[in-house]
Amino acid sequence: MVSNTEDQRPKAPKQAGWRAWLAWVALAGIVMWLFVAGLPAWYARVGSACTAPDCIFFQLPQESTRELAEIGIPLWFYAGYMGALLVLGALAFLITSVVIFLRRSNSRMALFVAFMLALGPTTLFFTVPEAVAAATPVWHVPVRLLHAAGIWSLLVFGYTFPDGRFVPGWTRYLAVLAAAVLVIVSLFNSLSALVAPTTPEGRWLAFTLFAWVGSSGAFQIYRYRREANALERQQMKWVAVGFTLFLAVGVSFVLFFILSPEVSRPGLLNGLYYLLGGTIIISILILFVISFAVAMLRHRLWDIDLIIRRTLVYAALTAALTAVYLGSIILLQGLFRPLVGEESQAAMVLSTLLIAALFAPLRRRVQGAIDRRFYRGKYDAAKTLAAFGATVRDEVDLEALTRALLATVEETMQPANVSLWLAPAEEQGSGDEDRRLGAGEPGSWGARVPGSWGAGVRRSGSHKLGSSSGER
Repeated sequence: MVSNTEDQRPKAPKQAGWRAWLAWVALAGIVMWLFVAGLPAWYARVGSACTAPDCIFFQLPQESTRELAEIGIPLWFYAGYMGALLVLGALAFLITSVVIFLRRSNSRMALFVAFMLALGPTTLFFTVPEAVAAATPVWHVPVRLLHAAGIWSLLVFGYTFPDGRFVPGWTRYLAVLAAAVLVIVSLFNSLSALVAPTTPEGRWLAFTLFAWVGSSGAFQIYRYRREANALERQQMKWVAVGFTLFLAVGVSFVLFFILSPEVSRPGLLNGLYYLLGGTIIISILILFVISFAVAMLRHRLWDIDLIIRRTLVYAALTAALTAVYLGSIILLQGLFRPLVGEESQAAMVLSTLLIAALFAPLRRRVQGAIDRRFYRGKYDAAKTLAAFGATVRDEVDLEALTRALLATVEETMQPANVSLWLAPAEEQGSGDEDRRLGAGEPGSWGARVPGSWGAGVRRSGSHKLGSSSGER
């Protein structure tokens, strides 16, 4: 006989059908073909010095290639290394897309993210498929439509992640409008022209499109604050941290190139900057892609809080120690120079010793400040539990210990109801429920251990928590 519980058991979510599989395989196949077919033409351009104003990304000027060759890095090696980085980044997109598709094909949002990641290589490494379109004009329209689809998927991702619903609901009309605009714009402009526009009209169009896409981040913030539950917020944190890290590194790369004349000027520093910058950007991009896999597969979601906390602590600590180190060197050099008549190594030695002495106490202060500002609940809970531990060690009065226990549970867990009962030793095994004190509330929970004391906690809803201690 089948029980009522089995009859009412919810059905498992439906897996992706053959049409979704066919569409994903077709899309991934086209993207891979464009990438493989475009790499030789891309390598030919990057493997030659840039002499025209329309140089592509990672293509070096003549002076930079000559300086690199003098230190043992020929141009063919540079072009091959940068091409290998692009292949590695494209594989990260496609492998992550495959994993999400296979593991979470029963989720519409996961399927959408799998398709979005499959479009990633053509969207971010757009110069490779554009090389195919330049060599074979019949591919002009498909390549540009794929670029439009990649940008549109990023926009819709911001409207719907992580549960697949458009929040706010009217953003679905923005998605439809964006699809029409992107198709029209892409048919008349390549993605290269939008990323590096040369005319005022092109700059205004590029700014409008990317601001539109970037505004989807505002809807993610709205969803995080108003709509998301605890699990969805952890998913959003993973993607937000990956995106913020990638964006910060990319913007820093561009700003440093613009603001540093030595790096932007053709020469050795220019070539090394592209080598190092390309390696760092692709590495961060791979971490960004991995954050999608963690968010969609829901694997170790709560680890992101520890990552964010430690990142904040050590970033602030590094900045503070660097400022102290530089300030102490300047101050001590100013003190030693009148005495010895020149710069003294003692200033550097003393500054280093000062940093070593300040590291541990400064780290504790920075961590405490960050916990109080961003992790107030955990910080207060840790302080409360530490204070209760000290009370247990020193307190001998049972009434005082009872009040301390109830206050600790109330402050750290914030339940809807707290109950406490005592089981006298002389009534071991009696089963007399009337002896329970304060546990008569419906929905409360507790374990009666003879000769011990315990605490019961009842939260709102159906979740029931409780604990019991050792011997009195």
